[in-house]
Amino acid sequence: MLAEGLRVLLYIGEEDLVCNYEGNFLWAKDLESIFKKEFNNAPVKDFVPALVGKKQGTVRTVGPGAGNFTFLTIEDAGHMVPGDNPVAALDMLRRWLKNQPLY
Repeated sequence: MLAEGLRVLLYIGEEDLVCNYEGNFLWAKDLESIFKKEFNNAPVKDFVPALVGKKQGTVRTVGPGAGNFTFLTIEDAGHMVPGDNPVAALDMLRRWLKNQPLY
């Protein structure tokens, strides 16, 4: 699907004990895709929601705008990111839908 242009966003709460971000990051790095090499070499940048004005997670992405393949961690959030950190979740969603960078 990535090869056909479908954009993929993986977002994970850093305090998620069910689907921890480290395990999710490992499979994202190993995912066979046209972006694998570029993703694995991409820098990790800070995710700073506009309404908060300070770091609320990290993002690694490849592709223009919000990215074709993006991995985002969100601080102060567990398995239910929108409930745990609603401001960061809303900022993430708005930027993703507008295809704006998440860093």
